Amino acid sequence: MASYVTDYGQDYIAGMIFGVNTKPTSYWLALCTQVPSRSTDGTTLSEPTGSNYARLQLTNNATVFGAPSGGVVSNVAGINFPVVATADWPVIYAYALCDASTAGNVYLYGTLRVPRAVPIGHQASFDIGLLTFSINSISQTIIPSA
Repeated sequence: MASYVTDYGQDYIAGMIFGVNTKPTSYWLALCTQVPSRSTDGTTLSEPTGSNYARLQLTNNATVFGAPSGGVVSNVAGINFPVVATADWPVIYAYALCDASTAGNVYLYGTLRVPRAVPIGHQASFDIGLLTFSINSISQTIIPSA
């Protein structure tokens, strides 16, 4: 799975490092029917509609995501959407970490190695270590010497 930082996420992370933004207490995990882009926000994110779909709220603490290694963070516990699809959800190609249960902003997004549908009567889930986010895509600026 590859993951990326959105333009909003890049600014938010920089703001946290320099004390402008505070660490969020919760995130909302969205399932995406199309792969987002760096400029995608919570209103342009393509998600399943109806059929009991809703973003999943995740508490921002060490019981959900482990310590970063090499700029990558993975889930340390299984993540299960509590809702059961009441009709087939479309194929899920990606996932996104958002700041709101609807609309809002997208911090990070990732792609599934194998896109999957969620059939009627099933739940979406991520086994331990399979939901990963990377901030390796933040660009570096080199200051030229005088």
